[in-house]
Amino acid sequence: MDAIASIHRIFKNDAAPEDIAAIVIEPVQGEGGFYAASPAFMQRLRALCDEHGIMLIADEVQSGAGRTGTLFAMEQMGVAPDLTTFAKSIAGGFPLAGVTGRAEVMDAVAPGGLGGTYAGNPIAWRGGAGSVEGVLSRKICCKKPTIWGRS
Repeated sequence: MDAIASIHRIFKNDAAPEDIAAIVIEPVQGEGGFYAASPAFMQRLRALCDEHGIMLIADEVQSGAGRTGTLFAMEQMGVAPDLTTFAKSIAGGFPLAGVTGRAEVMDAVAPGGLGGTYAGNPIAWRGGAGSVEGVLSRKICCKKPTIWGRS
C-alpha cells in the first residue's frame, strides 16, 4: 500500500489538509521492529507537507543521538523536519527530553513557553551531557549510515 496515497485518501474522505496541523512520524520505527522509512518516501512526505502547509515532526526519541550514524536519522533521508523530538537516545537512561527545529518554528514560542515534566532535573541534565560528550568524542555521528543495510 502506498502511504502517500493513503494520506491523500484521508484528505479526501476524512480530514481536509487545511485542518491538519502536523504529521508526526518515526523515521525509524523503534517498536514493532527496526523499520526505517525510505528516503524517497520521506522526501515525498516532506513535499506533501510543504504543499499543504502541514508541519512535519520527526519523532527521534529512540533513533536520534547518533544511533543511525548521523545525529538524527532524518539527515540520511535528505529531509529537514520542522521539528524533531528526542529523549531516550540522548539521555543516557535518565528522564530527559528535548525538541529542536527550524528557527522560525522554535522562535514562535514566547520565552518560557516550552517546558515539560522532565525539566529542571540536574542529574538528568548531567546524564544527557555525558551522552552527548560520548557521541561527540567517539565521533559516532561520523560513521557510515547503516539503517538501510549500507555499511
